[in-house]
Amino acid sequence: MIKVTATDLINKVNQKKYREVIELVEKILKKKKDFFLYNIYGIALQNSSRVQDSIEAFKKSLILNNNNLDVMNNLANSYKIQKEYHNSEKIFKKILKINPNFFLSLLNYSNLKQELMLFNEAIEFYNKALSLAPSKYYSINILFNLSTIYEALGKFKKARECAEQILILEPENSSAHRIISKSNNYFYKSENLNKMISILKKNSLPEQDKIELNFALGKAYEDLKEFDKSFKFYENANKLRKKTSKYIFEDHLKLHNSIINFFENFDFTQPSLKDFGTKILFIIGMPRSGTSLTEVIISSHQNVVSTGESNFLNTIIQKNFLSNFVLEKKKIFNEAKLSNNLIQTNYLKMLSIHNIGSKVITDKTIQNYLWVGFIKIFFPNSKIIICNRNPKDICTSIYKINFNKGFMDWSYDQKDIVNFYNLYSELISFWRSKFTKDIYNLNYENLIKNSEIEIKKLISFCELDWDNNCLNHIQNNSAINTASNYQARKPIYNSSINNYKMYEKYLYPMFELIK
Repeated sequence: MIKVTATDLINKVNQKKYREVIELVEKILKKKKDFFLYNIYGIALQNSSRVQDSIEAFKKSLILNNNNLDVMNNLANSYKIQKEYHNSEKIFKKILKINPNFFLSLLNYSNLKQELMLFNEAIEFYNKALSLAPSKYYSINILFNLSTIYEALGKFKKARECAEQILILEPENSSAHRIISKSNNYFYKSENLNKMISILKKNSLPEQDKIELNFALGKAYEDLKEFDKSFKFYENANKLRKKTSKYIFEDHLKLHNSIINFFENFDFTQPSLKDFGTKILFIIGMPRSGTSLTEVIISSHQNVVSTGESNFLNTIIQKNFLSNFVLEKKKIFNEAKLSNNLIQTNYLKMLSIHNIGSKVITDKTIQNYLWVGFIKIFFPNSKIIICNRNPKDICTSIYKINFNKGFMDWSYDQKDIVNFYNLYSELISFWRSKFTKDIYNLNYENLIKNSEIEIKKLISFCELDWDNNCLNHIQNNSAINTASNYQARKPIYNSSINNYKMYEKYLYPMFELIK
């Protein structure tokens, strides 16, 4: 028998030695079945991206120790990672029925509600978890999540209050200072600005904190119109983020070519599937091209519900029709013939999970620009709106944002940004050539300059009756869970047009490569 204690295994997990834990436990389990071993094994598997295997391990642990709340919590988290939301929620509810104050499950159930964009429910559970938080670490984590939700809901005062509570617990918390900086207009050098500069000077500051502060200070000095300083901070922030980027241009190019090769000769004139029960208004565009503003305008209509960057379609395609960045042609052809197909069935399931019952919805997931061919096959009654903006403004704006999502790993380097933009532009031109009459091209600059005319044309294309609410989008309470949540809540303004000129002398290497 291998001599290793429970404490040894826990320490190895805490040290992130997951492979070592997996190898050790697998040897021990051949001789001895134990609920603790299966649980620690599941934790190591979960953290090694072997999530389905972790589910089996946690289930075996529960057979040996039924209703162990820690193991149940771990199992619910694995289901959440796998996006099996029904199973995850079912277990969290069972845990909280047994012990309504079980902190870890309250926190994780809150995280699930946030991921499902059920923000009001998430707020309720986060507040309860906050009242039970066992340490400052957890309190800060919860307050940060609450601030993110409040930002998405346009409740910026509450978001700032959460950040201020964090600073009471941890006065030099960089994330909290960044949240405050987003709502600040730096017409003068404020206390918050001076504090951020002071924190950034510390030699021992973690890289992530440096990133947060550099982006925040870039924004602050832009407000102050000190553009040399502003760009320097943006540049520092991007260099630090680039170090952790996993973006591989060759993989992106491989996917890009696979999509064009597959759909180039696809016969879209053949009888399509029946209309999908829900009418989807797909809003497509580069990040910072006006997609959030477009969505909030359309979803101001009384008959339209926003799903934001729901990622529904992208998740389904990634899971079922992609292998090593290449489309699986045979599977797509087979599904296109089925009335009960994977794409429609799973999209409906996701709508149900998110409690979205409307007959007309918007979906502005960034990756949907890749999947226009799928949209035309599987959602024949949908509408496709492509947002266009001056590419220099788009690329400049992207460079100034600290995106959180892994998909945006290309956004921290001038060459990566322009390479991504050029591939995006090429694919959009391809879709336009295939579907000349079925795509609405919305120009951001025209929308800003001639708002009422452009909005009425847009609503007409969506085949919706006119609703005056669409001219008053700032009253829209729909969540905007993107980097544009502050801007899209404002009245339409023109200061964002030709914004690139403030940084043109620094970004000319990128601008010269735009096709």
